[in-house]
Amino acid sequence: MFDSPVPVVQGNQYNFKLTFTGDNISGIGLRQRDNPTVGGNLLMGFSTSGFPNATALFVALDDQPWLTGSPGAATVGTPFSFTPTVTDNAVPAISFARAAGTTLPSWLQLNTVTGELSGTPPAPGSTLVTLVGTDAVGRQSTLPVTIVAAPAPVQAVLSGTAGPATAGVLFSFTPTVNADATQPLGFVEAPGTTLPSWLQLNAATGELTGTPPAAGTTTVQIIASNALAGDSAPLTVTIVANAAAPVAVPTLSEWGFALLGLLAAALGGRRLRQRRA
Repeated sequence: MFDSPVPVVQGNQYNFKLTFTGDNISGIGLRQRDNPTVGGNLLMGFSTSGFPNATALFVALDDQPWLTGSPGAATVGTPFSFTPTVTDNAVPAISFARAAGTTLPSWLQLNTVTGELSGTPPAPGSTLVTLVGTDAVGRQSTLPVTIVAAPAPVQAVLSGTAGPATAGVLFSFTPTVNADATQPLGFVEAPGTTLPSWLQLNAATGELTGTPPAAGTTTVQIIASNALAGDSAPLTVTIVANAAAPVAVPTLSEWGFALLGLLAAALGGRRLRQRRA
């Protein structure tokens, strides 16, 4: 009989006891069955008259850190979660704790069995937590975890009213966007909206431009979109194009007065020259 071997830690003294019971026990011999590597196994063989080909397996461990991993980005108001990776150098079972001097913020919880850090950041900022993992043979590995919480995305709010337009005259309108909206924004027509051929929408600025061909009213809806914040509520833009102002054309009476004026001026100039002569 022999005791079950316990893991061997590199650099530490190791003791293992073989206990033989029964008859015909004599001539005990030990032999190495293979060559261990760091983090590998060592198979030792032994034999007696009662156990001609018995073996015992020793697990050779190294002292390298076995907690790894880096958390992804966190966002204010969004649940966050990070679980460290445990490498093969660790020996189950493993327990987790925070390192001495590390204080978890009230929004963050540590699962002492899995090592998961989870919670919902209430405000932007950076949080440093040092995890300590302890394995079955008492070895410990530490992992600093930095959680950076970014501000929550802010949805765009569009506002503004288009001024009057005139048929045949270039028209332009750009909506107002709340200053704290998450950038970048892209502008598109709202579902169900089709722009008339004379009107164009700038996808980067939201500007509506074009020249109305005739008097009339055009109503369109546009939205601003961001990949994180989503779509804004539609903004309804009503464009009222007035008829172009008529071009003034002189009437016959107006031409007559103009001609009389020219004739009077000519005659007056002629008389003046005659007197001088």
